[in-house]
Amino acid sequence: MSVAECARSGELPKPVRQDQSLRVAYLLKRYPRLSETFILHEMLALEARGMRLRVYALLDPAEATVHPDVDRLAAPVTYLPRATLAHLGQLARAHARLLRRDPHRYLQALRLALTRSHPLVGLRHLLRAGWLGLELEREGIRHLHAHFAHGPAATAQFVHALTGLPYSFTAHAKDIYTTAPARLEERIREACFVVTCTSHNHGYLVSLVDTATATRIHRIYHGVDLRRFRLLPPLTQGPPLILAVGRLVEKKGLSYLVEACAVLRDRGAPFRCLMVGGGPLRDQLRAQIAALGLEGTVELLSARTQEELVDIYRQATPGERRPRRHPERVGGGDEHGPASRLYRYLRHSGVGGSRAQWAPRSPTRRSGTGGGAGRPARRPCAASQTGGRGTPHDQRALRPGAERGTIGSAVRYCPGSRGGRPDR
Repeated sequence: MSVAECARSGELPKPVRQDQSLRVAYLLKRYPRLSETFILHEMLALEARGMRLRVYALLDPAEATVHPDVDRLAAPVTYLPRATLAHLGQLARAHARLLRRDPHRYLQALRLALTRSHPLVGLRHLLRAGWLGLELEREGIRHLHAHFAHGPAATAQFVHALTGLPYSFTAHAKDIYTTAPARLEERIREACFVVTCTSHNHGYLVSLVDTATATRIHRIYHGVDLRRFRLLPPLTQGPPLILAVGRLVEKKGLSYLVEACAVLRDRGAPFRCLMVGGGPLRDQLRAQIAALGLEGTVELLSARTQEELVDIYRQATPGERRPRRHPERVGGGDEHGPASRLYRYLRHSGVGGSRAQWAPRSPTRRSGTGGGAGRPARRPCAASQTGGRGTPHDQRALRPGAERGTIGSAVRYCPGSRGGRPDR
């Protein structure tokens, strides 16, 4: 059996609920990116639930290939002015306004930037955060969610420091292990809630913070839209096809796959191998394939949209590829957490879609104080106070009609997200 399309152009379902009062902004490093369909589909799922979104990106990747689903996203997309001389006047006006409005808060946020191990990086994030904070207020945004724990989460933290707007973030892979643990701990502590996509990542993030803060960190697996993908017979009969889809970068371990193909060839095993993606290692992998005499057996294809990949998936034999982990970089390098297995989702093939059947149960309110010495006072946030306790993890990831266990439901419990003004 192979993974195949259920409905290539199938529309997402009508919103399960309408909540036009809750407006959420997504802050991304680059948008749109071909390799980040998980973020795109998360936003589409929230819009399908009636949430009004706006997208802000630090950079435009200017990629030649773009997923067709990008056109389905209703949210407007805005790129932040860069911290350069060309935009200095625009940024300076925003910061002058923030300083006049609340000098004490502003100076505390400035202190937070200057006490970084790299103050210039902190100031760059602060500069852009000032403009973004006022923009979010103008648009009536009640919550800011950042994807990736490095630049986007740092900028979101400064938006909170300057304006009091609640924020949360999703931590994925490289962003976790290339960010200093002290900075991660600080961003987690200041956030309403934190999401990550594997148990390995969850365990690492929890190890950085105290027990109370750890209850706000949740593992939420990336979903598979089973209206679009399901198990169907392969398109073609023939030798097994080994398929690897992803960026051609070192941490994906594709050089080991090429070596493994040489071993299979030498053992007389019938197979084909197809690698689909773009990246800096294309020439290196092509040379390795030629050196091992694997032309005609191992083929490299350029990056494809998800729509184009569906038929390729149908030719493949199901399996799992684990990413490479550098021994010299463990705990601090460019790496992924251990792979989540596709079978978790496929074995629950009767469950509908990527409408984010996500992990934690409904959050409960708590009391207490947040913040720390030398930081702007923050209003305690009650988002996602479950500690990840709920149904077993496979079922939590794919619970039918999981209305309560979503990022959207967690946002609704953040003070300041449901109306009025953030704490000043």
